[in-house]
Formats: sequence, C-alpha cells, structure tokens
Amino acid sequence: MGEVFFIVNPAKRQYLDPVAFGDKDYASAFLKGYHALAVARLACNRGVDYFSGGLSWYGDPITFAGDAEERDAIAAAASASNLDDRNLYAIAWQDFTNISSPVIAMLCDYDSVDEEPESLSSRIASVLAARAQSNLVRYRRLCIAQLVQRRTTQ
Repeated sequence: MGEVFFIVNPAKRQYLDPVAFGDKDYASAFLKGYHALAVARLACNRGVDYFSGGLSWYGDPITFAGDAEERDAIAAAASASNLDDRNLYAIAWQDFTNISSPVIAMLCDYDSVDEEPESLSSRIASVLAARAQSNLVRYRRLCIAQLVQRRTTQ
C-alpha cells in the first residue's frame, strides 16, 4: 500500500489528516488537494484572519510525518518519554489533536473577497460533501459485502 502521512505541527501538538479532506494520504499525494490549501492558510500571515478560534500555525514548525519513517529528533522531542520508540506519525495519531474537522469547517466558511458568485468556500463545501457521500456509499457496500461473506461462511 505504501507510506501514509499526516501534516504535523509538533509545537502545538496538532495534525491534519489528508483523508479527512477527501484527499489521498500516500506520500506521492503530499500537499496535493484541499489539505494543502489548509496548510497554506494555517501557516501564512498576510494580515487576513483566515481562521478563527486560535487555529494558526504561523511561525510554527510544520512537518510531514509518514508511518514508515524512522524515529527522528522531532519525534524524540515530541515524545513524553525517552523510552518511547514511536515515530512522529504514531505519536501524532495517538497523542496529538487532529484539527482536520474544524479546519475543514473554517475552509468551508471562509469567503474570499476575490471570488466571484460561487465562492471558493462553497466549492470546497460541495466537493467535500460529495466525497463524503461517495465514501459513505462505498463503506456501506463494503459492510454489506462483509456481512454476506460472513453469513455464507457460517
């Protein structure tokens, strides 16, 4: 399957999960999709308050954390114990806050002054809603297939 990743802010102990944005989470899809827009808006300071609620990564270290990576200095600094041998991906998944949902909500609420009648936020909201519906349908089909398989093997 390959390496999957999060975008991590170790200073704030927060991360973004690309899958929550309907994006792929494998390494070759790094910063391709709506999670990239979220990272850009979280990290940039252009005198515009893109996000409310104190969600800002401006000036903070932001890193790629893959599930197949070795433990490094960032993971060691983020870990609560020197005996911990987890990599940053595992530490983020288990100990950090996934801020994907509030960031998606803020992306969908944000209206750009430069946008025409159909704003960027409404396009993002429409695409994410369609992706969520599509994922739900696929998940339901998978669950039904697994139930059928269980019943036929019993």
